[in-house]
Amino acid sequence: MTISEAINKVLDLARAEIGYHEKASNSQLDDKTANSGSGNWTKYARDIDALGVTWGRKNGFAYCAEWCLWIFYKIFGIDLALAMLCSPNPTGIPVCSYGVSYFKSAGRWFTSNPQAGDIIFFQSSGVISHQGIIEKVSGNIITTIEGNTSDMVARRTYVIGDEYILGYGRPKWELAADLSGISTSVKPTLRYGDRNSFVKELQESLIKLGYYCGPYGADGDFGSGTLAAVKNFQNANGLEVDGIVGNITWGKIDSMISDSAQPEQGATHSDVQKPIDTDNCKSDEEAIWDRLYSYIGNAYGTAGAEGNLYAESALRSNNVQDSCEKRLGMNDVQYTAAVDNGSYGNFVHDSVGYGLYQATYWSIKQHLLNFAKTHGKSIGDRSMQVDAFVDILKTSYPNVWNTLKNATSVRQASDVVLLKFERPANQSEAVQVARASFGQKFYDKYAGKGTTAIINDTPATGSQKPMLRRGSVGSSVKELQERLIELGYSCGSCGADGEFGNDTYEAVRRFQEANGLEVDGIVGPMTWAKLQEVASS
Repeated sequence: MTISEAINKVLDLARAEIGYHEKASNSQLDDKTANSGSGNWTKYARDIDALGVTWGRKNGFAYCAEWCLWIFYKIFGIDLALAMLCSPNPTGIPVCSYGVSYFKSAGRWFTSNPQAGDIIFFQSSGVISHQGIIEKVSGNIITTIEGNTSDMVARRTYVIGDEYILGYGRPKWELAADLSGISTSVKPTLRYGDRNSFVKELQESLIKLGYYCGPYGADGDFGSGTLAAVKNFQNANGLEVDGIVGNITWGKIDSMISDSAQPEQGATHSDVQKPIDTDNCKSDEEAIWDRLYSYIGNAYGTAGAEGNLYAESALRSNNVQDSCEKRLGMNDVQYTAAVDNGSYGNFVHDSVGYGLYQATYWSIKQHLLNFAKTHGKSIGDRSMQVDAFVDILKTSYPNVWNTLKNATSVRQASDVVLLKFERPANQSEAVQVARASFGQKFYDKYAGKGTTAIINDTPATGSQKPMLRRGSVGSSVKELQERLIELGYSCGSCGADGEFGNDTYEAVRRFQEANGLEVDGIVGPMTWAKLQEVASS
């Protein structure tokens, strides 16, 4: 990266923020224009406050310095941003007066010849009062982009020599040019709540690497699904599991994407392109759908339940309530391990949401812990948690369970889980609609393939063999897979695992096509008979 490229990245992001209005209250901070007012509440100060690099809270106060720091932080990460802005310590910015002294101490202070990318400082009656970023200099006209100008982020122009202008601080752009060893390109630090094209690039990369970013895929919105994917990626690659995508995480993602595009010596195309399955050769959402449906037997009920699980945990069975991780001093992986090995004994009474359905109340957490111990499973085991969820609904929330089994719409099923089981603080119509929309996504994706799912643990013989299709599980599916494999039809890397997933579906279709049967992927009497005939010949 060149100095010119670094400056252009700063200016591009600054331009993208033009039109953002500060908020009347600490609400809707990520929306550019909603809740517009003059209360000095902004996403910029909120994000900087969360980093702990300032003296005291800044949100709700004048934010021109926070805005400048936020622009650099989003692109270069907080440590490099502070260094580029000449801060000698991690808590020295943002305050306009300190910014001036830091640039002066570093020999980066100018009172003439301003340049694009400089931090421009203003004064009023001899008091340092405001700052912004210079977008361009044309003749004797300076064009700036500033936060906290007329209660918003806006473009302004000044004449060089204006008495309001105090001087210019020049960032250490050369530091950005030294990042080649960290990542192939400098990208902004991303975290939960961000919405931009860099988030979409992140999501596309994670999806390519086999990490599920939620039902909306690469939509440019860093939500709970993307947070889960980032944490899973960090955990799998030995990185700090904080859900924040900084230079180190970006670098690892970029290197893995680059490696995946280059086949190893002797590797075939199929070796390199083989999809990564997250667990038991299925994505979490598909495996949860199949398991829930095997109990509920109603696609609307299954979708409504899974939509709520997604809203609660992004379908991460080891998910610790994000707001509690700092208090606990443990991340998802550490907390789960500590509960499993007994070194943490307050699981039931710590009021920390955990798992697929974010069990929080002591009796629900006690049920989950007892269920895990009874079945000899980790507290974070996905299948165990689905089973525990079903068990507690059946035994303690029978009205919820009966509604799921007899639901006639996704909304009906979603609402009963939300309002009668999960019961979060916010149960507004907007929340109900959002959760039902998650469920609808799952219904649209899986209802057509899971409506006859069964759990069948008794081997069938002769004409009594059951009809099987995607979503079926049990010993009859395992028998089907074993026969297909014997006949040369691969059922995927998990082999004969007793779960009728996509690979088994494709194997059945290939068998049907090769033997003159209707190619529908459903194993009925004719397909069973042909399997027996071919195996015997």
